[in-house]
Amino acid sequence: MSAMPISLADVLDLELAWKRTLIDLNDHAFVKIPNEISVIEVDLASWLGMLKDKIRHDSYHPQAANVCEIPKPKGAIRPAAYIVPEDRVVYAACVGACYPNIYEAVNWTDTLTDFSTPLSGNLVSPDWIRNQFHLWKDFADKSLREIDAGASHVVIADIAGYYENIDIARLMSVLRQIGAPELPIRQLSACLNRWAQVAGRGIPQGYGSSDLLAKLYLTSVDYHLREAGFTHYRYVDDIRIFCRNKAEARKALVELITLLRERGLNIQSAKTDIYSAEEARIEIEGVQPIIDRTVKKFINEVKDTSPFNNPYITIFDAEEILSSSANDTPIEVIEDTFQTYIISAGSKNFDKTLFRFLLKRLGKQRNGYAIDYCKNALETHPEETQTILAYFKTIKAV
Repeated sequence: MSAMPISLADVLDLELAWKRTLIDLNDHAFVKIPNEISVIEVDLASWLGMLKDKIRHDSYHPQAANVCEIPKPKGAIRPAAYIVPEDRVVYAACVGACYPNIYEAVNWTDTLTDFSTPLSGNLVSPDWIRNQFHLWKDFADKSLREIDAGASHVVIADIAGYYENIDIARLMSVLRQIGAPELPIRQLSACLNRWAQVAGRGIPQGYGSSDLLAKLYLTSVDYHLREAGFTHYRYVDDIRIFCRNKAEARKALVELITLLRERGLNIQSAKTDIYSAEEARIEIEGVQPIIDRTVKKFINEVKDTSPFNNPYITIFDAEEILSSSANDTPIEVIEDTFQTYIISAGSKNFDKTLFRFLLKRLGKQRNGYAIDYCKNALETHPEETQTILAYFKTIKAV
């Protein structure tokens, strides 16, 4: 007797996919529907069972995505796609079925060239993406070390509309090349093409599944840049190539443009250039020196005003000490920095990294210093709405 053929329903782990979907909602999602999850979890087992039956009987069909325009700096927008819970779970389950193959294909890039979306390697854990908290700083620190080691020029490049320009057919081809199972690939193709706003192009932003697929999509670019002899680092679509001279930098930029074009992608001209070492250092460091000085001063003042005698406290320790102390003087360090580099600097020189850092520090101390500024910033910097509302909630201003 021949064995029964394996169906897609047998391949997909919907329970694990649901857990990964919940992580997306907490960490990634641009759009959240109130009570959507709590309603499903009233009887989650039945809901997942009905979804599995739909898949088994070929009656599951992905719905079209609703695109929500999310504000970005300087008046730009990000096309964030809202997909219904059923589709989110199927998406996570299909990518989950391909995860072992994706991991084998891309894990070599983690912190070697790619500082975004580090994979856990645990095939059965909901946390398939490791904590990314320090990776942007690591991206900067390692870049600066390349300059210190002698790179005279740096290509700093950005990919134009990365997620929305990923070629779906080419992505499916990559999944087949790495040996991912065919049934989930077919379902992924059906889902992504249904959600695409431009025929055959784009994966939805705000989902861990998309982050994994996007990481896979650029792995060949990482590989070929290294094979061509270039040293480069990447954080999603931000790419830095470190060169010994300007001629090599020009060659590297041409190579990058060619490799991206083979993936149906293009660089964003306004954010791409060849920098001298010193120009690159300023570009990469950004506001980090300001943050470092603020942290150092904040910690020193907490040490001076607290009864604790620990020379190795971190800013997190300092915040805890300050929270339990009646002496609030050290928070003035944060207030002064906010006044100088956010309020007085004006909207044109606004830096989101410094703004978020300082606002989080003020929020930790339930300090309302930034309330008036933030009310205006809801209009001038709508892309920071989530950060501002979290601050208001923390200090109980809403």
